[in-house]
Amino acid sequence: MSRPKSPTLGELLQAMEVKTRALMVEEIARAREYLGSPLTPKECEAYLKQSGTDMTAEMQQLAATVELRQKTEASEFMRRAIERAERRDIALDEPE
Repeated sequence: MSRPKSPTLGELLQAMEVKTRALMVEEIARAREYLGSPLTPKECEAYLKQSGTDMTAEMQQLAATVELRQKTEASEFMRRAIERAERRDIALDEPE
């Protein structure tokens, strides 16, 4: 019985590159969805054709944008919480 042919290093690297690109596009899509600008199928295809360097740069830019959005949302949440707490304190301090 003959052994099944093992993939070559080149084939393994190519498969890994395809999977990596798909994961990168998935992360870009997730970030764009969070930011309110979902990817179209055409944009997905365009991203898959970009170089790894370009996709990495796009991912870094989107990661920074997502982080800024999250910080802004957290700040707004805290501001509202502080305002609610201050209103409660003022209401408690008022004479009846």
